[in-house]
Amino acid sequence: MISAYIIAAEKAINSDRFPKRLEMAKKFAKAEVINYEKVNAGETLKKTTGGRGPNACIEDLGLEDFYDQTKQKLRLETDRPQLLREMMVACRKSGTFSIMGVNGAFVDKIPFGAAFSKGVTFRMGQMHGQKYINKYIYF
Repeated sequence: MISAYIIAAEKAINSDRFPKRLEMAKKFAKAEVINYEKVNAGETLKKTTGGRGPNACIEDLGLEDFYDQTKQKLRLETDRPQLLREMMVACRKSGTFSIMGVNGAFVDKIPFGAAFSKGVTFRMGQMHGQKYINKYIYF
């Protein structure tokens, strides 16, 4: 979250389901927070950005819902893309969608049509920022 401000973002919005991580995002990164178990993160992102959606969405954890949990238990899907889906739909036209968590798995029901029609740019790969963590994180 702090890195968003380093690259001159106007605001940073963090979505998570764990209250402790949401509180840390508020306290240390001065981020707006969304608990995606209480509200639809995609709809909230659109409302928060005046209906346009965020310029950039970054997925770095992998998340889950009942549908994905069931598919995982049946070994039909190995990742947890609930928030990934919502952010893909919320990302603004010509926005950037970055995936940097550990996502080497099989997922389905990804709304590529929505991303395609908006001209969203995808960037993905393993995150190589470990050398910067101590510099910016104060716990």
